Amino acid sequence: MDIIEGSHGTSISRASNIRKNGWKMQPGMAGTGIYFWAKSIYYIELAQAWYRQAKAEERYRDDDNIACCIILVHIKCKEDEMLDIETEGVRLNILKLAIEKKVNVKSHKAIAPVFDLYVKRLEEKAGIKYKVLSIKVPTPRKDYFEVDYPYNILGSPLCMVVRDNNPDDIIDIIEARELRDE
Repeated sequence: MDIIEGSHGTSISRASNIRKNGWKMQPGMAGTGIYFWAKSIYYIELAQAWYRQAKAEERYRDDDNIACCIILVHIKCKEDEMLDIETEGVRLNILKLAIEKKVNVKSHKAIAPVFDLYVKRLEEKAGIKYKVLSIKVPTPRKDYFEVDYPYNILGSPLCMVVRDNNPDDIIDIIEARELRDE
């Protein structure tokens, strides 16, 4: 069993709801799931910048407490339950499927179901269930960072997408940090 550490930035209200009711899977850049920044030198800053961007987009406007909370987690999965999306063959196959389905490949919202369909077909063919996807995704916009993320050196950061129907079985919250965000 592999243990991957990750971070997730959200509001305090949503972090409380996660502790009370569990995680909620939602569509994102690589299909439906729960998104975590993989542990790296910048994974806390990435979660905080993500929170700031979501706050600026008013995603937390209806929350009781919109202050920042960074949730640190351990993601548990077997090696054969993780799919690396970063291989060129996988990316090309997803692109071919998007073209076949006549999907706007520039729209994150439009491509999420393509990722879901690709993984579902792969699971059926291989006879296994992928609980976690490993994929590099763009950083939040640079004006939401407190640090200067070295994109030219590191490139896009690694993200873990938990896509298990019962995510509480594979995600352990190890810490929830409430951060003061000006």
